[in-house]
Amino acid sequence: MKFNSKYSMARFIIFIMITSFANFISGCKKEEKIPPKSSSIVKTLDSVDKKEYLIVKISNIKELKGELRIALYNNKDSFDKQENPVATMQIPVNQYTIEVKFDNLLPGKGYALAVHHDLNQNGKLDTNFLGIPKEGFCFSNNAMGSFGPPSYENCTFEIKSGTFVIQELKLIFFL
Repeated sequence: MKFNSKYSMARFIIFIMITSFANFISGCKKEEKIPPKSSSIVKTLDSVDKKEYLIVKISNIKELKGELRIALYNNKDSFDKQENPVATMQIPVNQYTIEVKFDNLLPGKGYALAVHHDLNQNGKLDTNFLGIPKEGFCFSNNAMGSFGPPSYENCTFEIKSGTFVIQELKLIFFL
């Protein structure tokens, strides 16, 4: 295909990008791709348990390779910058549903989770040229953001004294 000017080529490239994005959006079925927002399950500790804790159940794992990277935050600034989590876990993916436990958490604090399925184990969430994630991810409360991660407030859950919390999360895949 021959273009008469650089503006014609630019218009063609923009047309291709818009068409590709529209095809991508129309191919996404919202009910399959994005789980509904859920709340934490809070249960009272048995007398045997001594400390508050968090159980995280992660489902919708598509491939048995790589690792799950889980970060637990307790303040907005750290969550927004995705740095300085209070706890992290890196779990090899060898089953389609994985459950982990965070112990010795302080009651009365707000916490938020960020999870990503690092297929190639490069330590980051890989995206395509439009910034759309190529690897699975999710956040506490199954919260979703618009054109980016959800807010800390939408992801926050509290661990009250004498209780433990269960977060049932479903990985989201766009590609």
